[in-house]
Amino acid sequence: MKNLLKLAVLAIVIVAFNACGSKSDSPEAVAEKFLTHLNKKEYAKAKEFGTEGTKEYIATLESFESFGGDQEKKEVKIENMKCTTTEDKSNCTYLGDGKEEKIDLVKQDGKWLVDMKKEATEPTPEEPVVDSTATVPAE
Repeated sequence: MKNLLKLAVLAIVIVAFNACGSKSDSPEAVAEKFLTHLNKKEYAKAKEFGTEGTKEYIATLESFESFGGDQEKKEVKIENMKCTTTEDKSNCTYLGDGKEEKIDLVKQDGKWLVDMKKEATEPTPEEPVVDSTATVPAE
């Protein structure tokens, strides 16, 4: 009887680990972990969930922050994470404090990683760059 009980407990533990493991590396789970660490300014942890480009982006954020001094950590509420996945790419949308946001992930070496590109933070050719020092001619 004791052996049967041990076997039942072992089976439950195995099922629990499998159930947790399959969802913890999904695009949705990786995106949420990344965003949570990024919002808490836990940059080293956030980098663990990003591609090389994302790590460079985070390093840039860190360097900007070092110029700005100590800024308060803001807890952003992340809700309704939904990802559209095709093979090795996933595009996710979510609500961050009620505002719709997007984040992209790619699968590298069997792991989902957030893929933030530096270009995403720079103006595109369609967007004019505004010169704040320019003056408007008087009429």
